[in-house]
Amino acid sequence: MGGQLPRILESKGRVLGQAAEQLRLRVDTAALRDAAAEIEWRKVSRMPLEAYARAAESRSLPATLPADRMTALHERYERLKDEGRRIDFEDVLLATAGMLESEPWIAEQVREQYRVFVVDEYQDVSPLQQQLLEQWLGTRRELCVVGDANQTIYSFTGATSEYLLQFASRWDGARIVRLERNYRSAPPILSLANRLMRGRPGALELIPATQLPKPASARPGALADFGNSTAYDTDGEEARAVAAAIAAEIAGGTRPERIAVLYRVNAQAALFQAALADAGVGARQQGAVKFFDLPDVKLAIVALAQLARDTKAPAVPLFQSVSDVVRDLGWTSQRPEGGVRPRRNGRPSTRSWSSPTRPPTAPRSRSSRRSCSIGRRRSTSRRSPPSPSRPCTARRASSGTPYTWSD
Repeated sequence: MGGQLPRILESKGRVLGQAAEQLRLRVDTAALRDAAAEIEWRKVSRMPLEAYARAAESRSLPATLPADRMTALHERYERLKDEGRRIDFEDVLLATAGMLESEPWIAEQVREQYRVFVVDEYQDVSPLQQQLLEQWLGTRRELCVVGDANQTIYSFTGATSEYLLQFASRWDGARIVRLERNYRSAPPILSLANRLMRGRPGALELIPATQLPKPASARPGALADFGNSTAYDTDGEEARAVAAAIAAEIAGGTRPERIAVLYRVNAQAALFQAALADAGVGARQQGAVKFFDLPDVKLAIVALAQLARDTKAPAVPLFQSVSDVVRDLGWTSQRPEGGVRPRRNGRPSTRSWSSPTRPPTAPRSRSSRRSCSIGRRRSTSRRSPPSPSRPCTARRASSGTPYTWSD
């Protein structure tokens, strides 16, 4: 009791690197990342090191870290962590569960303070999280869980949908409410989802909230119909097939902006982008970066903070300051005419054009600027605007790399 609290590790990588060095193991960053994932899996599975040493024999491990080396690396990692009075995130959960188990008065205090518990995404609960939930509850039954067994995506970290699937049998008299009416997706998407999930444990039968009229332009077999599902042996084959189908749709007259590729894991993006580029199809990725992590948003925040600290700046409405800053970054509220897709060096670009990395200065005179509309952006130049029949080329001030857009 008492003393300084241990520090929580921001990342396991540095300590794992020290452990590997002490053991004279030659491992790369990817192998250390796999080792960190193994540590997390072992801990949330409530597995002692002795049990993990046996389980590791049947697990998929890096070639440079077979079961005996991986177990030794775990042991040295835990030793270094304890010597430095540090804990990782899984230790926080383990310590909390251990405290509630060994100190009944603390458990009673928690249960008196919190009576009802609601758990979302219950299909992705790990054994350690389930243990902690049961200790919070004690002998009470005020518990509501929400989940979909077919949306389990964290099984590689030790999560399991079994707690959701067995909930009714573990809690006698539990009431189950099946939320099968779907307000988000069109009937063709729900029909395909139902076919893919049919027969799986806990599968729902999704029902569209409204029957949308079939578009007049829809054709049998078209991508918009979602009529068929196809399995592929590899992710690369799937990406190439999708790219070929999209190229065929565009050649058949479908407008590119009417086509989208939806994927579950961000790691799939690179495969689709490469396949689309090889097929000569321009693409724009959305949703992979958080809004406040976007480069232009960061630049805009810096510029607005500078304006706020400038006591000599004239007083103007906030919306005008924001408008001036984002316009100086090259954005415009006017949507460009026609379909324009970003291209780099004559090939489809796999990343968006970025403004110079320096903070924006005060807005320049609008009369001295020319613009070339690119999606929602425009690059500024003092030369005459390009002819619509020629590509519009912009050059990054920070690196001089040309970025070319053409119809």
